[in-house]
Amino acid sequence: MLPLFFLISCEAEGIYLKEKHGSTKSTKTIKKLTGKEARETYNILKRKFSNKLSLSNFQMRTSSSLPEIDYNTILFIIDSLGVKNYTFKIVNHPDDNYKTFHNLVLTDNHDEPKATIMKYEMTEAFAEEYNAGVKTFNEFKGKIKAISPIADPCDPIEINYPIEPIDPNVSNPSGGGGALGPTPGSPTGGNTGGSGGGGSNCASVATTFECSCGDSYSSLSSYFNSRCGDGSNPGYTLTIVLTYYYYICRIGFNPCSPDGSIGVVEPEDKCLRDLATSFVGSMSLAQKDWWQDNSNSSERSEIENYIITNGCGDESKDISKRWIDLKIAIQDNPNLLIDIPCDQIPAWQSLTQFIPPQSVINKIENLDSQFFGVFDIQTISNAKGAAINLDYFPLTINQLPNNPSTGQQFTPTQFLNYIRRNINLFVNTDISEFSPSTITGIDESQIWYSNNPIGAIIHINIPLPAGDGSVICSQYNTTSWTFTTIQVPWGVNQGQDGIHPVSGNREFGIVQNPNGSYTFFSRAADRMTDGLESIIAENGTMFSNPFENPDSLWNSLKIKVHNFVQNNNGSSITPSSNENRIWRPAWNKVRQYLRGEVSISELGCN
Repeated sequence: MLPLFFLISCEAEGIYLKEKHGSTKSTKTIKKLTGKEARETYNILKRKFSNKLSLSNFQMRTSSSLPEIDYNTILFIIDSLGVKNYTFKIVNHPDDNYKTFHNLVLTDNHDEPKATIMKYEMTEAFAEEYNAGVKTFNEFKGKIKAISPIADPCDPIEINYPIEPIDPNVSNPSGGGGALGPTPGSPTGGNTGGSGGGGSNCASVATTFECSCGDSYSSLSSYFNSRCGDGSNPGYTLTIVLTYYYYICRIGFNPCSPDGSIGVVEPEDKCLRDLATSFVGSMSLAQKDWWQDNSNSSERSEIENYIITNGCGDESKDISKRWIDLKIAIQDNPNLLIDIPCDQIPAWQSLTQFIPPQSVINKIENLDSQFFGVFDIQTISNAKGAAINLDYFPLTINQLPNNPSTGQQFTPTQFLNYIRRNINLFVNTDISEFSPSTITGIDESQIWYSNNPIGAIIHINIPLPAGDGSVICSQYNTTSWTFTTIQVPWGVNQGQDGIHPVSGNREFGIVQNPNGSYTFFSRAADRMTDGLESIIAENGTMFSNPFENPDSLWNSLKIKVHNFVQNNNGSSITPSSNENRIWRPAWNKVRQYLRGEVSISELGCN
């Protein structure tokens, strides 16, 4: 069953549908292309749409992950105005789940070819009935959203379906995004409406149903009473058509709205239905409570994708349930997975519990309110990953070095500031490179290189697979400074880093020891930002080590500071990795637990 969505301008209102005894002949051409015909059509479209079909440019506005597009099946539609639309199924979109799926629509309207992402999100009640086979897709209830696939400032077109009648006595404020009626010439007559659209009192939506017998109907009831739908001619399929009428505003090119008759390739994955029924139905009460908690929605999607990736096998479901139990246990004991002696935990509390000052919070909130995209502080407590990291990388300096510019010996504070302002000289920049952010509209360089760097936002160029990240200087005094991870707007330009791969704090400092020597150090308390360790969901492994490159980076800091000291009339002890203190999840125990080989009580500090 393939629903269709039809958008036309107000000039065409009178020519699309004339109702006669509940039905009329459809003026659209609808065809499903598969196999060789689909691939040949795709090759033609590829030349015409060029970069719009390139996955490298197909950036989801809600995620940095790139989905796959099924080019083997295309729903092709020519509407009554001659506009051609080609609809593709998006496979494994990061936001897909048992009630949400996405299509890519390519529109060829003889002007600039256009790509649109259509998001279909069923209501919870309809999803349950649909996945249980009680309802068919032409009875869809939920939200339909049209989104531009490239990052741009326009709002998505969104409606609630079925369209709810609008009370004419209730006004719709400007900018509220309503599709309101009545509309002159509307085939349904009366008031129709829906939410979304980015304007007010400028559009109406009429609903019809298209039958593969060639007739068009204004309601399901009229279809069921027709020659096509009364059961005497089995084998016909029914489709939904939504007709948008832009009769006051938004006429003309709009990068966020599709054009013509939009075909929808509905999900056919039985695995998704299985997730919504047998998998959830077999959960314990505690697991169901966790599953239904909206704050766990991103992790729920990752679990669903993990199970789907593994073919909905029983092993992947069992692992996922144990993972949910583990997440519940971590909520009660955040240090559950850290392989650390219990008496060492208090030494890390100041860093794990650190909260940036109000001035830093205010800056991030102000940026978030001013820019398109998200600015946010990523605290360790709000991260979803279970992979908590506590690390400490020290270097002992017996004699402080001289300043190469003046020939005078550094004081401890002067040396720390020198390292801060020249940090790329002291790290392996093949692993990470630091630079003041250029996307905030503020001179971050001036703040960072000043005598008080609090509030400076720093972009970190990090190679894949981790990807770039941003931090903010959240604490500074004469003996240390602290970076706190932040989220910034995501995009293709340098500095548009999106979500930092870890959440937490890293401190850099220098302290004097009782014997007169100094210890320069870097230490962190952070946590993988993603839930279900994106390592499982994306790499399919039962965990690799996400901290290998960071460890190499902070070891390079020790080595390069040591070399600088030695080369500038100072003295330091040759650094060794044996001096480092690193506490992390006991991965072997985690693997054993997820496989069902040990109980959850066998995890924790010892």
